[in-house]
Amino acid sequence: MAVSFSIRDLFGNAALTVSGHLRRAPDPACESALRAAFAELDAELAEILGDRTQPGLLGTAARP
Repeated sequence: MAVSFSIRDLFGNAALTVSGHLRRAPDPACESALRAAFAELDAELAEILGDRTQPGLLGTAARP
């Protein structure tokens, strides 16, 4: 069985791998833990910030 490869493809794949386009799938346990942590952070931020849909809370000052 002959194995052939292209230097051009080899360098192309190396560049994509370094830039992150062909990285391996993350460890499922690590990904799950990170998703849970960000979900908790998101919920805490939502509680801290409260309702931002009221007029004047998005940087627009109330005009007299």
